[in-house]
Amino acid sequence: DRGVDGAAEGVAGAVGVAGRRSRALQSGLAHHYYVIAVVGLLVLLAVAASWR
Repeated sequence: DRGVDGAAEGVAGAVGVAGRRSRALQSGLAHHYYVIAVVGLLVLLAVAASWR
């Protein structure tokens, strides 16, 4: 029981930390998210092109 409980508490703690850290990235402005999505797509395309 202790191992399972410890694992569950560890996962819950990690999710909490990730949530607090990602809160700083959220601006609520849609155009910021759009720019990030476009940049991410361009990076993926560049990586895919380099593998050919």
